[in-house]
Amino acid sequence: IDELYDNEEITEECYAILRDIDTISEELKVLAEEDIPVLWRPLHEASGDWFWWGADGPNAYRWLWNLMYSRMTDYHGLHNLIWVWNGQSADYLVSKTQYDIASLDIYLPADKNYSSRHEQYVLLSRMTSGDKMLALSETSSIPNMNDMFRDHCIWSFFGLWYGEYLMDAEGNFSEKYTKSDAIVELYNSEAAL
Repeated sequence: IDELYDNEEITEECYAILRDIDTISEELKVLAEEDIPVLWRPLHEASGDWFWWGADGPNAYRWLWNLMYSRMTDYHGLHNLIWVWNGQSADYLVSKTQYDIASLDIYLPADKNYSSRHEQYVLLSRMTSGDKMLALSETSSIPNMNDMFRDHCIWSFFGLWYGEYLMDAEGNFSEKYTKSDAIVELYNSEAAL
């Protein structure tokens, strides 16, 4: 890579990306050596234009994902990563061989019933041909466990976002987005791990 850069065969930006991938790969190797799996969700929310990795469109995004995946798995030999694709759009879908879990980030207003998010589950399942585990990688509120079973849309995991979604301005738990009894019910459900 250094030689390609020195010979001006790759750009400074490409060289910087490769160095960054190599740097994080070395850190992830520490976990690999301890047999610790990692949920790895790089380049999230790609279909939005608010992050540079998605702003130039799906082709550039897929090229970057492929570069990262190949460099980390083939070159660095990282096989402890559980790849979570979060492109949010079929246009940004990467090769099925390059991710393990497909996820969405769903934020709803505080007064909206979160329920199971059945519509998004079906959309993501169809987008991935039903071959992958599905997850809510970022949410404004927890999904309703009973509704997930009722609607046959069992998300593999969810990540409740922080800040105002959990706390008020004084740092206390806020029930604005998720009621405390809903959290107790979900975590005490026989269906939750």
